[in-house]
Amino acid sequence: MGVICFTTLVGKPPYESKDVKSTYQRILANKYSFPAHIPISEDARDLISRMLQTRPDMRYKFRLSRRLLNGFVSTVHVAINNNNVY
Repeated sequence: MGVICFTTLVGKPPYESKDVKSTYQRILANKYSFPAHIPISEDARDLISRMLQTRPDMRYKFRLSRRLLNGFVSTVHVAINNNNVY
């Protein structure tokens, strides 16, 4: 779910790299970043970061709080309205 949320907001997967081997290395290292040029709310960043934990036992459990879910949805709404969807 974290990869899908990230891709929805940013327009590309979080671990995407120049080649497959580098992409796999980024996945294993859990190395990703939010682009500065795309406005993403802190709530959306927090929700995605919690879902993209390396250790499964540390991942966000899907008892979504309204605050986190509303932050993500409002970020998607702003991105669409500002034509920031790629």
